[in-house]
Amino acid sequence: MEFAWPSALVSGGAGGIGGATARRLVDLSMGVVIFEPDAERAEAFARDLGPGPLAFPAITMTTRPSAEPSKKHGSSAPSA
Repeated sequence: MEFAWPSALVSGGAGGIGGATARRLVDLSMGVVIFEPDAERAEAFARDLGPGPLAFPAITMTTRPSAEPSKKHGSSAPSA
């Protein structure tokens, strides 16, 4: 299998489906960047995969914009 872009970013890449995906991509000789909330886990997994993969702590949003409709613009949501 050949890829036009031989690199991939894998979110949640240190375990479960993300870890299996990262491992398979490395097996296909692709560059892999692992984003994982647990930085130590991500770094350990990247070391386990070999010299190529890079690991970064994932950025987690702690606040979200309000889901309330803006009074200024009105609401297009159906009423209950």
